[in-house]
Amino acid sequence: MGPCGRRRSMNNKKAVRKVGASFIFTLALIGLTYLLLPNGDSIGARPTMPQDVSNTTAMTAAVRADQKRARMALGQLPLSFEMNRGQFPPEVQFASRGAGYKAFFTQSEAVFVLKKPGASTSNANDLITSSKDRAQGLRDRQERAAQRAASKAIVRMSLVGANQGPAVNGMETLPGKINYFRGNDQAKWITGVPTFKKVAYAQVYPGIDLVYYGKGSQLEYDLVVAPGADASRIGFNFDGAERLEVDAASGALVVTAAGGAQMRQGKPLIYQDDNGSKRAVSGGFMTKGNRAGFTIGDYDRSRPLVIDPAIITYSTYLAGESEDRVHDIAADADGNAYAVGWTVSDDFPTKNAYQSGQNLDTEEAFITKFNADGTALIWSTYLGGGQGQFINSSPTPTPGQSLVPANDGAYGVAVDPDRNVYVTGWTYSVDFPTRNAMQPHLADACCGADSFITKLNAAGDQLVFSTYFGGADGTDVGRGIALDTKNNIYVVGYTNSFAFPTTNPIPGNSEIDRRTSHFHTGQENLDGYLAKIDASGQFRVYSTYIGGDDNDVALGVAVDREGSAYVTGWTNSTEPTPIPSATPVGSPTPTPSPASSRFPTTDLAKQKDPGGTGNTRDAFVAKVSPAGNEYIYSTFLGGAETDVAWGIALGPDRSAYVVGYTNSGNIFR
Repeated sequence: MGPCGRRRSMNNKKAVRKVGASFIFTLALIGLTYLLLPNGDSIGARPTMPQDVSNTTAMTAAVRADQKRARMALGQLPLSFEMNRGQFPPEVQFASRGAGYKAFFTQSEAVFVLKKPGASTSNANDLITSSKDRAQGLRDRQERAAQRAASKAIVRMSLVGANQGPAVNGMETLPGKINYFRGNDQAKWITGVPTFKKVAYAQVYPGIDLVYYGKGSQLEYDLVVAPGADASRIGFNFDGAERLEVDAASGALVVTAAGGAQMRQGKPLIYQDDNGSKRAVSGGFMTKGNRAGFTIGDYDRSRPLVIDPAIITYSTYLAGESEDRVHDIAADADGNAYAVGWTVSDDFPTKNAYQSGQNLDTEEAFITKFNADGTALIWSTYLGGGQGQFINSSPTPTPGQSLVPANDGAYGVAVDPDRNVYVTGWTYSVDFPTRNAMQPHLADACCGADSFITKLNAAGDQLVFSTYFGGADGTDVGRGIALDTKNNIYVVGYTNSFAFPTTNPIPGNSEIDRRTSHFHTGQENLDGYLAKIDASGQFRVYSTYIGGDDNDVALGVAVDREGSAYVTGWTNSTEPTPIPSATPVGSPTPTPSPASSRFPTTDLAKQKDPGGTGNTRDAFVAKVSPAGNEYIYSTFLGGAETDVAWGIALGPDRSAYVVGYTNSGNIFR
C-alpha cells in the first residue's frame, strides 16, 4: 500500500455502544456558515429549501413537514388493481397491495397474504451492517428471511358452488402504471402495466356479479344481484382460516388464520336503489364451519339488490405494521413526489408448492411517483434481481451450499429538471438489472452486497443506465445521491470492501488495509465513501473513502453550483490529529499530510475534536472540492453522547443545513 494508504490497527477497533433512547431529540438544522462562499444556489437530492426561511426552527419544520406529508401520501394512495402482464403466475388475473396484506385475484378466488401479528421481520439495514463474521452474517440473513417467510398466513376466499370460469375484467382505468425491472434479461422486463379502480367478476352465479374496489387504501367488494336472481345461493369458503365467527357487537365477520392473523369484513350494508336513495334491507353475516353467507330480509325481487360488506381490514393494518420501507423522498418543480425504499417481493402463494431452503422471502427496491397532493399514483417501478449468491459463487447449488437471499433496496433518490430519476441503494443479487453499466457484475464473489446507481426516464419505464458500484470481499451500500447543474451524479454511502473502486481520492483516504478490513478480522469496520459519476453513468470522475481508522458512515450529500460536494453522516473514528485545510485558490499546493488515524478535520473546523469517545457516534459535516481530492472544510458535530446526521441541504448562501438526531445534552456549544 502506498504512502497515502490508511492502515488500520486492531488496537483501534471500538465497539459502537448502543445508547438507550432516554433523551433523543431531533437535531436542529444548523447553519455552518464558516468557510462558505456567498451567492450560490443549492442543488441536492432533496427539495430546494425555501429562501424566506429565517430561522433554524422554521427550517426544521419545513423539512420535517414535507417528508411527513410525502410519506403519509404514499401510505394513503387510493387502492388500485394491477393487471397481470407476466409479473405473476398465469393463474393470477389482478393483484393489489395494502397496509398489512397483499391480494391476488384468480378466476375463481381471492388469495390474501397476511402477516401474523407480532411476527419478526428482516431489517435490511441490520443485515448489511452486521458486525458478525462472514459465516455468521450469512446465517443471520438466511434466518431472518426464513422467519419472514414463516410470518405469512394465507387465506383463500372463494364462492361456494359458483361459476368457475367467470369473465374477469378491470374497470375504470387509472393513470398510474407499474414497471418491473427484475433480473438482467431485458427481454423479461415488464413495463406499462395498467391499473384499474375496480375488478368485476361477471355472473359468478346466474344473475349475480362480484365487484372488488378500493375505499381509500383498503379493499371492499359488492355482490350485485339482478332482478329475479337467487341471493340465497351466495356463500364464501375461507381456505386457510382456523376460525370463522360473527362478532356479536358489531356484526363483522372475523376470519382468523394461522398465527392469529385476522381479516375483518364489517357488517354488510344490504340495500336497493329507490329513486336515487338507498333503501336498507335487513340482514348480516352467518357462518357454518369455514363458510360464510348472508341472512337477507324481505326485499323487492323485481329490483336489483346490492350486498356491500364494509371495508376489509387486517390485524397488521390496525397495528400499524407494514413490510414496506420508505427511505427517501424527492420532489420535482411541479411538486410531484418520488419515494424510494424496499418492499417484500410479491410471490404468489402456490398451493402445495415444493418448499426448499431456497424459497425465502426477498426484498426488492421500489421507486414510486405520485402527484403533488398525494391523491394519485403516477407510476411505480420495482427494481431487483431474483438470483441470490451461493457460497462458492456458482449459480447452480450443490448439496451443502447455502444461499444468500437476493435482497435489494433503495436508499436515495434525486430528480433532474427533465424529471429523470436517479436512485442508489444496495443489492445482493447476481442478476440485478443493468444497462449501459460502468460495472456490469457484482464485485463480491460471495456473501456481500454492492451498491447500485440507476437512472430511469421520466415515465419510469426505461432504464437509461443501471450499474453495480462496489468492491470485492465486502459490502457496499449507497445511501445518498445528488446532482449538479450538468447532471453529474454524486453518491455517498459506506463500505467495508478493501477493493472499493477509488479514483483521484483524497490523500489519506485511498484504500483500506486488507489486514483490518471486515472479512479479514470478523469485525465491523465501515468507511464512508463519496463518488462523482459523469452524467452518462459511464465513468468515475472521482471516488474516495471518507473517514478514519474506525467506523465512518456517509448518509447525505448535496452539491453547490461550483461542484463542491457536502457530505454528512456519523463517525466514531476519534483520534485527534488534524490535517491542513484546503489551499486557497491561487496559493501553492502544500505537501499532503500523512494519513490520519481518525476522522479528518481541517484547521478552521468548527469542532476539530469529537464531542464523545470512540464508544459513541459523532455527526460530521465535510465540504469536498470540485476535483474531489481535498477537504475545503471538515468538522465534527457532536456532544458527549451519540449524534447522527441523516441529511444535508444548502441555503442560497451555501450554508449547510444538517438534520439528524442526538441524545447529547451539550451538542449546541
